Amino acid sequence: MRTLPPLLVLLATTACLSKSPTANSSEPTASPGEQIAHSEGATRHGADDAAVALRPEPDAEDPLERQRRANHEAWEQHGQRLALEHPGTWVLIAAGTVRGPWRTFDEAWDHAGALQPEERHAYLYRPGVDDVETTFLLSPVTKSERLVQLGRRIRVPWGLTMAAVNNEWSRDGLRVAWGDSEARVLLDRVGSTREHTARAVASNLFQYDLTLRQEDARALGLGRFTAPLPAYFKGSDNPCTKAVVRVRIPELEIDAPAMAFALPSSVTDSGWGAPRIELESKVLGAEPDLDGVR
Repeated sequence: MRTLPPLLVLLATTACLSKSPTANSSEPTASPGEQIAHSEGATRHGADDAAVALRPEPDAEDPLERQRRANHEAWEQHGQRLALEHPGTWVLIAAGTVRGPWRTFDEAWDHAGALQPEERHAYLYRPGVDDVETTFLLSPVTKSERLVQLGRRIRVPWGLTMAAVNNEWSRDGLRVAWGDSEARVLLDRVGSTREHTARAVASNLFQYDLTLRQEDARALGLGRFTAPLPAYFKGSDNPCTKAVVRVRIPELEIDAPAMAFALPSSVTDSGWGAPRIELESKVLGAEPDLDGVR
């Protein structure tokens, strides 16, 4: 048998390989223009991927926090003017909008109660009264009792007086003797028909409306209607939320609003000791008046 010389075999193999990019591929070879277009397409696709990667995430902020921020920004913008032009009236700030003012609490209460359920936070307060940061003291009530304290700011306008004998409270000729028990007050919040009964004492050191324990605040579901700034128990860095409640003492025909200070657990657990409060009262030059008041 005759065989081809080695040189001819090599030439034939080289010619076959030059006809296609791969020996086993049947696809046509892309032209130079097609190769450039493909390269540009790949570049654009990579740029699109990068743009998607750099695109900011949607706003994941909690809706409640967003409402609080909007309301606080509205207060920062208008609060000083309201305090100067409408001090002591009632104002509602909801959805970042100032509403009111109203001269009576009942008007403000009705408007606040008409807010839609999705409006989960609002400021309901008195300009120049409730929108200031406050520091307060408490009377020397033992922490084992942990009672609601009625302060001077609401007792004086009510004309409420107390006698040590039989723990008698009186107002406009009406009297109720609580005996060895503490006074009972009914509390409710805006937009709720739920009433909460709390045991209360009068405080001559507490200069504001009333205090609430955490269990009282939870029972009332407070937090939707608050004041713009918190309060602080003297010597504590933990803020106390200020929220509007309605106070009723039916025996004395009392039905009035109050700005409640919801005390944090750190205050109720360790800040109610009598020695500390007595020390504070001496610094202020006023001894606690315990005649009929605890």
